[in-house]
Amino acid sequence: MNNKIMFDKKSYASLLKDVPKMKLITVARVSEQFGITGSVAKVGLRHLHEKGIIQPVILHSKMLIYVVKDKDEAVVVTN
Repeated sequence: MNNKIMFDKKSYASLLKDVPKMKLITVARVSEQFGITGSVAKVGLRHLHEKGIIQPVILHSKMLIYVVKDKDEAVVVTN
């Protein structure tokens, strides 16, 4: 496994472009799809959440599950 330990311009741009197209967003899926480590994927997902692109469904220390933020739909966050 040769996963990247930080975002470069190309992987960051693809994160912004491709993650909002996913129906279910997890750290493992992002890590696998973009070839980055889990900790980098977690930081990227937090960044997208802060920008308002995605919203959490489950926030737990062991599992983070996000979905694309929809203006009309309310998602219940469970801890």
